[in-house]
Amino acid sequence: MSTPAWAHGDVHERIGTLDGELAAHPDDASRWIERGKLHGLDGAWSAAARDFERAHELAPESAEAAFQLSRARVALGAHASALAALDDLARLSPEQPERHELMGRALDGLGRHEEAAAAFARALRARPQPEPGAFVEHATSLQRAGQVDAAIESLEAGVGVLGPLVSLVQVAYDLETTRGRHAEALAWITRLDAPLQGAPRWRVEAASTLHALGRTPEARAALADARAAILALPAARRGVAATKQLEARIAQLEIAFGPSTPPSEPSSTAPRLACGVAGAVALGAALALGISRRRRRAPS
Repeated sequence: MSTPAWAHGDVHERIGTLDGELAAHPDDASRWIERGKLHGLDGAWSAAARDFERAHELAPESAEAAFQLSRARVALGAHASALAALDDLARLSPEQPERHELMGRALDGLGRHEEAAAAFARALRARPQPEPGAFVEHATSLQRAGQVDAAIESLEAGVGVLGPLVSLVQVAYDLETTRGRHAEALAWITRLDAPLQGAPRWRVEAASTLHALGRTPEARAALADARAAILALPAARRGVAATKQLEARIAQLEIAFGPSTPPSEPSSTAPRLACGVAGAVALGAALALGISRRRRRAPS
């Protein structure tokens, strides 16, 4: 049920062609589906939904029409009506992984997060090699249902299948940080490949987490690494909005960390000062004793 790739101009040209074809063949469900897909590629989901509704009316036994109608309604946020189309799809194509994913999105949109998580879990089981987004959607619905531990377990499963991808690590890091489990959040960063760990963005995240753990000297070092990495970027990359935002965050964290206190050095003057004070006290005592003795010996 994939959609062919089209250039933007080609999409509009083909839609125009289909307009004429549908005028001549208004009962051809396949043409309504094709034009609806093109409207979807163009971001015109209301027009797409109208075409899919017409196709579904003409071919109520078409799994493709039911699927595309469900997809368009989810894209429009019409989650309740999407569920109705998904019921038809369940009858026509019960094992389709995309149906479970659309069901999860519709249920999540209706606030039925536990049911959504169950639908996303079915989608994961139905795919031999799930996409990272499938694990993210499953974990997000679990988190919304208040099951954060289960959400972390889902992301762990995703890493086990796909490796420590940034999309999975980012969600897990955010979940652990939000609930104040900073040591666990830091552990997720260390699971990234070494080059990614050294990237400015992740050095800044590590700095923030290290500071939350009370390891401020290490946090300052991580910020310094991030600054150095940004300075090493080509000028064009330094000028992009994302880099500027990262530099602004570094500046904010430096303020939050407070001034750096250099380590105290053993002062060579301290022993001399101590000796000087002790010597002054001893000298004063000796002078006082001498004066007292001279007074006793002085003639009357």
